Amino acid sequence: MAIAAEFSPRYEQHRADLVSVDVRGLSRLFGSPRAIGAEMRREAASRGVRVHTAIAPTRMAALVLALARPGLTVVPPAGAADALASIPIGVLEQLHEDPQPGCGSATQVRLRADEAQAAIAALKRWGLKTLGELATLPSADLSARLGRGGRVWQAVARGEDTRPLVPMQPEERFEGRLELEWPIDAAEPLSFVLTRLLEPLSTRLERRDRGAAVLHVELGLVTRDVHACRLELPTPLREVRALRTLALLDFESRPPAAAIDTVTVIIEPTPGRILQHALFALLLLNEVAHLILPAAGTQSHFHRVPKRRRAHGTLKQRHPSGSRCRQVQHLADTRFAAAGQDNQRQLGPGWLRSERFQ
Repeated sequence: MAIAAEFSPRYEQHRADLVSVDVRGLSRLFGSPRAIGAEMRREAASRGVRVHTAIAPTRMAALVLALARPGLTVVPPAGAADALASIPIGVLEQLHEDPQPGCGSATQVRLRADEAQAAIAALKRWGLKTLGELATLPSADLSARLGRGGRVWQAVARGEDTRPLVPMQPEERFEGRLELEWPIDAAEPLSFVLTRLLEPLSTRLERRDRGAAVLHVELGLVTRDVHACRLELPTPLREVRALRTLALLDFESRPPAAAIDTVTVIIEPTPGRILQHALFALLLLNEVAHLILPAAGTQSHFHRVPKRRRAHGTLKQRHPSGSRCRQVQHLADTRFAAAGQDNQRQLGPGWLRSERFQ
């Protein structure tokens, strides 16, 4: 992956020895597609890695050609099907992908090794020898005999992408480090340093909707030793005062042997999870709000509540048309009840993706 990251941020690792890279736009830096492939091989050789490189119009065609042909292979924009036609069908047994965590729904259409072996065994029993023969079969008949997997393997034989590229996202580290101008050996100055380090980390956790599961505080001493503190939190936290207090309590219970000149804070966040929000309930909230405001009229006013009846506030809204408000409330209750039934039947597209910490 390090070699792929040198050329483009859009790359995907299918397994340990198979990576696809989006090279669109690299012609301004390296020139022709053959020059791009040669530069990739040169970079890999400088790292002591021997690679087979293929550049093709589609990602799937490039993957198959890299597995089937050694060295550097370059396919013109309209020649993917012709380049794949003569390749033996057994190459599909090598075209499997390892499941990658955190790739969302794309993991459902990844090419699995067990499915590949079963499908290719059936294709060989039919007498098929090359990808070109597989590509010319009727799609409806192939799907009737092999199911959805047959359509997928035929798309591979034609050089068509079965799914979009899913770029690898580098793991975000929640870490802060501060080198002190003068050594400190007391809890009070350490408190200011921890606050300065924890505040930006807490802001980043809040933006990602995550929480701290484990807090690491590493104190670099003037003796070149490191005084480490590891706190496993019982519940996810991101409040600066709570995290700072826990770190100071550990500091006071286990004081370091020398003065401190470097402070490092590392947070292990909780894993994110995918939730389904009630989309129809949110839409109905807006709809009912638009119904209530016009129905209440523009002549509503506020009056001050007497002290003996004052409970949680000092202002109360009074509408002259009370019966009309009751009708609107009944309409809102009816619509919310219908929304609950619709959610149970799962009508319409109601899936939203968000991350929440546990």
